[in-house]
Amino acid sequence: MFASSRYPPDQAAADAFVAEMRHGTLVACAPGGHPQVSILPFVRGGGFIELHCVQADPTLDAVRANPLVTFFVSDFLAWSPHDWVNPVDAGVATLHFRAVAFECQAEDVSTDPELRERNHPGDARAADVIEQYLPASPGGPSGGAGRGGE
Repeated sequence: MFASSRYPPDQAAADAFVAEMRHGTLVACAPGGHPQVSILPFVRGGGFIELHCVQADPTLDAVRANPLVTFFVSDFLAWSPHDWVNPVDAGVATLHFRAVAFECQAEDVSTDPELRERNHPGDARAADVIEQYLPASPGGPSGGAGRGGE
């Protein structure tokens, strides 16, 4: 969190905000390359952030080459058009948002879906978050097999 005297950070509020979000933006840069960016589902807990990446994603390749990454969680709230303040100066328009940036070192980059064992009943994994996005169909998780069963 950015320490600002005008907007002091509140760790509990930041944690609650991140807990209610289902996706964030992973930013990674391979040495000598351009930054790669992917919007990904995630689960945070126990000192880790678990992401679910597509294996062919260039951002995942960048993570493998350089594990120093930023994971950015944000939410758009509103915007104020410039003409509310000045009819000709578009520079006074304002975007209102909440955001938390994690500066991380990626660990356990794997294609093994069982890499992280569940420790408790209800322990979520990023793959479980994806299931929440899929429409339900008879016979699968939560009453539906998701897209694969349609």
